[in-house]
Amino acid sequence: MQLKQARQLGTSHMDVYPINNGVIQKSLQDEYTKKHYTVTNGLNKYLYNVAIYEYLDKNGFKPHNGHGYYRCSDNSSSGDFVNDKYTFQYHESVYGYAGHEVIAFGAVGYSVLNEYVISNQANIKKYIDILEKGELPIAGIGVYPKSLTEIRGIVLHLPYHGVAYKDKINFQYINDELSSKIKQLIDAEMVVEHEDRIALTKLGWYNYVNLLYFLSPESEQDALMKYVRNANVYNEYISNLDF
Repeated sequence: MQLKQARQLGTSHMDVYPINNGVIQKSLQDEYTKKHYTVTNGLNKYLYNVAIYEYLDKNGFKPHNGHGYYRCSDNSSSGDFVNDKYTFQYHESVYGYAGHEVIAFGAVGYSVLNEYVISNQANIKKYIDILEKGELPIAGIGVYPKSLTEIRGIVLHLPYHGVAYKDKINFQYINDELSSKIKQLIDAEMVVEHEDRIALTKLGWYNYVNLLYFLSPESEQDALMKYVRNANVYNEYISNLDF
């Protein structure tokens, strides 16, 4: 019913994705506890996504990334499952190829510049004070290997946007581990390889979040899981999460 009402607004775009207890506000978590609601398991989230796609597809919306839909009457010009008639530039920068960068303004902002991650001062008062002194409100600078930048096209752009064009990827950084993962996905019919690109199938698109994790190097997988464990605000719920 909510999808029908949203569609009837005439909007050109819709984003549909589940939230978990690591990102919701505490007031919502308290309401869930009060009403004895349980965490939605992974299988139900998957099935909801299947149902959402079928409904929106029949009503003139095509996916343009893992969770976003674009109202259009025709299919992708490339013939790929994920439609290429629209892309959100911010997501192209965040989940893009090597050289796609994000410059953040404001307190708590994070800039990503190739092999550098620059964090802004989190305290808004300190942020303003530093700016008024004519200085940069930088709280910290992190550096990571160039290899992680160069594989972004496969690790991020492919699962999130549904395609990775080969001429935008430096394949000397695609090691045996990542090559093996790509082959596994081809064999599982989650991705298909063309002469100029690698693209998600419908099955691959349904599993794009899992592919973001699967395609990441082991070191990044470990870092991500450590972040999930440490950043989970409501750790009493962590054992109930089903990723």
